[in-house]
Amino acid sequence: MLLGLQESPVFSLQLLLAVPEVTAGQKFETALRAAVEQVGDELLCLWLYVCAARGDARQGAYATLGIHARRTATLASRLAAESGLCDPAHARLAGLWHNLGQLGLCWRVGYPGPVSDGREKQLAAGEMRQYGSDHARLLAAQIEGFLDIPWLAEAIELHHDDVNFVLAMPGLVRVLRAAVVLLSEEPERVADAVRLTGLAEPWVVQLASECMAIEAGASQAGTTPVLHAPMLASLLQEAFRGLPTQVRTLRLRAGCALLGQRELLLSLAGMDEQLRVDPAIDLVPDIELPTFDADSRCMQAVTSLAARPQSAADWLLARQLAVDEFECLPWQFDRHQGACLFAALAARSPLAVDAADGRLIGLMVDAAHAAAAGLEQQQGVITKAVEQGIAKERMHAKRIAHEASNPLTVISNYLAIIDKDASLAQPVRDMQRQMRAEIGRIQRLLGKLGQPVEEEAGASSCMPNEVLREVEGLFYETLLIQQDIRLGLQLAEAAPRIAVPPDALKQILVNLVLNAAEAIVHHGTIDLRSTLDINLDDRAWVEVCVEDSGPGLPRKGMALVLPQASSKGGEHGGVGLSVTRSLIAEAGGRLICRSRSGVGTSFSILLPVPGSAS
Repeated sequence: MLLGLQESPVFSLQLLLAVPEVTAGQKFETALRAAVEQVGDELLCLWLYVCAARGDARQGAYATLGIHARRTATLASRLAAESGLCDPAHARLAGLWHNLGQLGLCWRVGYPGPVSDGREKQLAAGEMRQYGSDHARLLAAQIEGFLDIPWLAEAIELHHDDVNFVLAMPGLVRVLRAAVVLLSEEPERVADAVRLTGLAEPWVVQLASECMAIEAGASQAGTTPVLHAPMLASLLQEAFRGLPTQVRTLRLRAGCALLGQRELLLSLAGMDEQLRVDPAIDLVPDIELPTFDADSRCMQAVTSLAARPQSAADWLLARQLAVDEFECLPWQFDRHQGACLFAALAARSPLAVDAADGRLIGLMVDAAHAAAAGLEQQQGVITKAVEQGIAKERMHAKRIAHEASNPLTVISNYLAIIDKDASLAQPVRDMQRQMRAEIGRIQRLLGKLGQPVEEEAGASSCMPNEVLREVEGLFYETLLIQQDIRLGLQLAEAAPRIAVPPDALKQILVNLVLNAAEAIVHHGTIDLRSTLDINLDDRAWVEVCVEDSGPGLPRKGMALVLPQASSKGGEHGGVGLSVTRSLIAEAGGRLICRSRSGVGTSFSILLPVPGSAS
């Protein structure tokens, strides 16, 4: 498809001019590919249909200029390749586009073009007298700098200028002028081409003869396709279906420029002076709209009144849109209506024609609104399904929490009964109380299942040394007896309250101690420490550290951002360290991991002291 567009002068140029925001400054093939993606296959098909179906001045212009453009492009490319003056691909593009500026003038009353032979130079002289510019300069101004091809605009601007003047120009300008003069009827055309390119005269004559033999072939527009109204509506619907607002807006603007030859500036929605920016077509999101009265062109478009002189509101809006004037086209979809604003005739592209199809633009706007409504409805269905799924999962979690809490309550009650036995030794009583406290913590965690995060409540700060003592009491006997691991405790005196819930800090420390014990396996040490007098970012922090004498972490284990497969095997899910990091982040803390192979690992948890910011 791209190859076909490259060989279609009118199509390739108008397509790139329709989407300058995605094609500016790129190489030709890259820009063309980006333009095709931006416009979409459906609107490209409609463009071909519109070109074939319209009976305006452009239709004859395509056939008149098409063969001359292909001959010029082929000859320019051959001259560039033989002379080495410029890239043959650049010369070919310059040849395809060089005389398309005539399409911007052919709709004017009394315009004698388009022409594609020796009369072009006389045509340009007449254009200068009548309009103050000629077709080559109009097109050159339009494409100035919009592709990554140096001297392309200058080559088109000067393609019928004096040969002596062009001789001082860069290679692309000279090659295009040589191709144009060779295909003209000027008496010195061969001599001029030889001077411009430096090639031998026999070779230049042979190239010109070969290119002149190129036949017209099929009409550029092709046979008029049969495109019924339902098919037209279907193409437009597919062109905008499922697109997010920004992409849909850019495609609509490109479609208006390509199919209707209008620059879409803004879409307004509403029926009275409270007109607002159309949420389905978000072209200028930050514009400050004036108050519209009955004299406003926008209101006239919405209410289908006859056109009146420009009002103050129109003037203010035009100033914000950076145009002198704008034109309005009403739209109506479902029960909503509004108006689309387009750049006025004086600000249009030089390739524009007077017979822009307002109905086609209206159908595109309707299709864009239908797509927006469909996407909103689809998103509503998805949102509802997600909410129902979340509600179902929460109910399931609450049911499991309730069922799991019952046996824990029974166990806790039995422990309370056993604790009343007077013959129990004090260490046993202490372990029972610790077990009951942990069962209570599990029940509190189960109580949070199925509840939104914002519904969680509880203490927001704790004394770190108290939590460290609780963790030491929880693991001291079990680690010492079962795994021959010594658990040490070093506490800084007068450690202040820190901004983390006690259960959260306890869960963090339990996770780290369990990980350390599983890493050591048998015979080693785990030290729990708290440290004061840490200043970071002008705040006071407390450090809580868990350090072990295990084998150390592998390098990949240092990335503790996301859950990953555990290397422990069994039922380990690999989420312990990830949960730990999440809890620390929620508390506004920081986690630092230091590990050396064969020496051990330490996790330093920095937690802020409330109210310590300077």
